[in-house]
Amino acid sequence: MKKNKYPKIQSRLIIASILLIFIFGFINVTYYIDVVRLNEVTGKIIEHPFIVSNSVRDIEIYINTIHRSMKDVTLSTNDIEFKESIAKVDEYEELIYQKFELVNKKFLGDLKIVNEAYTEFVNWKPIRDKVIDLVESGNVNDAAKITKGKGNNYIILLLQKTHKMIDFANDKAESFNQNSIDILQKSKKNFFIFFIVSFVISIILFLWIYQSISYPINNMINRIKNVSGDKMKGFPKNTNNQLSVLDFAISEFENRKKILEENINIRTKELKEARNLIVNAIDNAPIGIVEVGLDGKFNEVNMAFCDIVGYSTKELDEMTFTELTVEEDKNIGKEFMENAIKGKELKTKFEKRYIHKSGGIVFTSVSSLLVKDENNKPLHFFTQISDISEQKKYELELTTHKNELENKIFMRTAELDEKALNLSRSRQALTFLLEDVNEIKKQLEISNSKLLDSNKELESFSYSVSHDLKAPLRAVIGFSQILNEDFAPQLNQESKRYIGLIKDNAENMGTLINDLLNFSRMGRTVLQKSQIDLPAIVQRVKNELQAGVKDQKISFKVNPLPMINADEKLIYHVMLNLISNAVKFTDNVKNAIVEIGCTSKKNENVFYVKDNGIGFDMKYAGKIFDVFQRLHTVEEFPGTGIGLSIVQRIIHKHEGKIWVESEKNKGTTFFFTI
Repeated sequence: MKKNKYPKIQSRLIIASILLIFIFGFINVTYYIDVVRLNEVTGKIIEHPFIVSNSVRDIEIYINTIHRSMKDVTLSTNDIEFKESIAKVDEYEELIYQKFELVNKKFLGDLKIVNEAYTEFVNWKPIRDKVIDLVESGNVNDAAKITKGKGNNYIILLLQKTHKMIDFANDKAESFNQNSIDILQKSKKNFFIFFIVSFVISIILFLWIYQSISYPINNMINRIKNVSGDKMKGFPKNTNNQLSVLDFAISEFENRKKILEENINIRTKELKEARNLIVNAIDNAPIGIVEVGLDGKFNEVNMAFCDIVGYSTKELDEMTFTELTVEEDKNIGKEFMENAIKGKELKTKFEKRYIHKSGGIVFTSVSSLLVKDENNKPLHFFTQISDISEQKKYELELTTHKNELENKIFMRTAELDEKALNLSRSRQALTFLLEDVNEIKKQLEISNSKLLDSNKELESFSYSVSHDLKAPLRAVIGFSQILNEDFAPQLNQESKRYIGLIKDNAENMGTLINDLLNFSRMGRTVLQKSQIDLPAIVQRVKNELQAGVKDQKISFKVNPLPMINADEKLIYHVMLNLISNAVKFTDNVKNAIVEIGCTSKKNENVFYVKDNGIGFDMKYAGKIFDVFQRLHTVEEFPGTGIGLSIVQRIIHKHEGKIWVESEKNKGTTFFFTI
């Protein structure tokens, strides 16, 4: 899919939202700062001028009250009046002390003014005590003189000090009031400016986002009108309703996908029927037919061969042809395989003896052919095996009869003639039997040719189907991405989830198709061999994998690796697949270790990729390289199940071998030669 040349709506919405949030946040912060400052000024007006002024005025009132009470002390005529006057003086004296303490905390000016007034009040107290003592001792006139003279002077001086505090508080109140007016004016001005700026920016952002939505949608509608050169039928004439046009396009693509899936299912069914026909023909053939790998193991066997040797198909999967061969005949098959792989001979016929499961000897006639791919690389051996034990039995009987006739020729001439006649008949029967066997061989050769043609058609069909599936998948992924990116605001969470599921499953199917294509191409790929730096390839794979597993702690151990003569691209694919498998299957291991190295055995380099991951039971080792064979679910470990099959083809294409050793919960090691 082409890279989207239009800006993402989500990006512009995010940018616009951030700008608006920033602007309105800035306005709110500025307004908040002004309000805080205004509150501070208002608080100061309340705290200082109001509290200080009232407290100082209370002090003046209490001082005048004390002065009057002191006069009452000098004028008291009895003890009761005297004590009541003194009690009143003490009460108001305590109130004055409290007010001075409050003024001292709240006064914002020079505390020297407060301290001077307080000192004058404290200095008045000895005069008060002296007046009281004089009254108590009966010197009322002296007490009255002190009260009217020195006491009155202290009161006047104290009131002058308190007036200074009141004047200062009034000045502060006027200053705070002017500050609050200035702050309010500035706040109004800032709010008006920011409102105009935010309004203009909002209009610009609206036009910017509208253009980013409208233009791409109109462009997509024009592209949808003609998809892959095929004009859509029933395309809406009115394209102003953009969502209805996109809905029509999606419905059209869904219908096309359904038709394509139906065609694929029909062709797949036909292919399966053809394959089943071939398999049934081989399974029901009257002679044994087997497919033997280059390593001597049985890949495929039919029921006739199972009957010949007495083993089941499952048992033969774990055996080689040499294990079933009589010791004296083992070299016959080995020599042909070696010569065929070297190109000296491609097919042969010979007789050999197999060991039946019951322990008996089975005489067979073997016809074997080396099958190669289109690049002339050996794939496997196709072998036909006929049970000739009965024929050998007849031959043995003939030999016995011949010996008996030779021993008795002179004694029983008549009997010899009769035996000769029987021998002639036996030979005639044997001739007919051999002719039947040859006819069966010809029929099997024809079946083999048809099987090879069917395999080629199957490979060609797989490639064609995989390739044809890519175009609709790209359309499904592309339009899912368009819906998810350009219409996210109009979609609810459930719709977004469905679109995500469509896109994820389409991408998974695309990965599977690519793997199938790679697997199909591998048989036709021509090797481009050169001297390649294997350590550099391993380092490249390591760097790519480490970038994708930042949350996984993996220790890579790379031992010395030699230069090799191989196809660089294919070897890179081998290392990428094996190392990424090692990383994947150590995901749940606390201290994951992946080791890559090389050992030398019998003058041959054996490369290996080792991990300490989950491992597997070695009884499944024979199937791990088969296509779509998985030992774990996709949810546990993602993948298509084709990777190791491709790796095996690449190694075989380089005329190498690949095998695996593993132990459950202890790790896995893949070995291969080039």
